Amino acid sequence: MFCGFTYLGLLTGNDVTSATTKLSKEEDDNFLDCFSFAMDGASLVVVWTSMHDDMSKYAGAEFESALKEVQDNCIRKWEAINMFRYVLSSVNYSWAIKSHSLDLLLTLVDDKCSEETNDHVDFPCSTQIFAILKAIERVMIAAPDTLMRKKAFSALKRVLFQWCHPLRDLISYRPSLRIVCSPP
Repeated sequence: MFCGFTYLGLLTGNDVTSATTKLSKEEDDNFLDCFSFAMDGASLVVVWTSMHDDMSKYAGAEFESALKEVQDNCIRKWEAINMFRYVLSSVNYSWAIKSHSLDLLLTLVDDKCSEETNDHVDFPCSTQIFAILKAIERVMIAAPDTLMRKKAFSALKRVLFQWCHPLRDLISYRPSLRIVCSPP
């Protein structure tokens, strides 16, 4: 990539957060207002790359490597999941972009989380889970076609299941949790 940003950093939001943190130390708040859509932009770069074959070919191995690394690391996966809320909750982006965002989200959300990570880490993004769930819900309710609503519902189920993943051991002892955390 350019300007020191990588696809991994854009996908998780870490590069943008790092850049805005550096700028906030150097500049005043009025200057930082110019960067209020930086997270949206990071999400859009990733979605745009996955949408267009010519961009995917240009990004090549770096983009595929970033996706694989996010899929294999639960913390980064949650950071990436939370980044999709910027595009999915906005009224400024087309349904086509939101549809591709859901496609990318569905490729990231799966069952590949190591039990070791889940047992010992309190996800830093867990307080933000409701924002992504609400954004997916908005798409599910307002989408113009049935196929997109179904895709959003599938994403909602997978994100909820992924969130409940650390609770699987508890489910065997508490049958009431089976309703909430059953697999999609």
